[in-house]
Amino acid sequence: MTMNIDLFQIVVFLGLIFVLAVWIFTLEWRLKKLFRGQKGQDLEGVMADLGQAMDGVIQKSKHDDALFEDIYRRLRHTLQRLHTVRFNPFSDQGSNQSFATALMDEDGNGVVMSSLYSRDKVSIYAKPLTHFQSEYELSKEEARAIDEARRKS
Repeated sequence: MTMNIDLFQIVVFLGLIFVLAVWIFTLEWRLKKLFRGQKGQDLEGVMADLGQAMDGVIQKSKHDDALFEDIYRRLRHTLQRLHTVRFNPFSDQGSNQSFATALMDEDGNGVVMSSLYSRDKVSIYAKPLTHFQSEYELSKEEARAIDEARRKS
């Protein structure tokens, strides 16, 4: 009976040594990763390097934030809402060769252009838009082009 207990104690002891060896190996590996090959005395240097790297990341983040704000500000004024309506203004001649096209930024500022096609001539009109409205009277096709472009967002 004492022999079994001694054998059991030896197995437990060897198991404990194995677990501790794995734990020490893992700890050593993690410390090597932390110090990146440096000695333990250089911990202050490693921390200073990490602080400088963090300062660089913060500065880059501030620069990127300002850049994104500038891009967003400029993007608001690009053509984003576009729509073309084709129509036939004269029921007795031609086909859907005439059109009205709305070209606007995010806020509805831009222009609506229309072209009226007939056999004799082509007339082109442009009306400025401010907040989806024009100070000039709009045809139903121009108003439809503006409305359709406004719905696209």
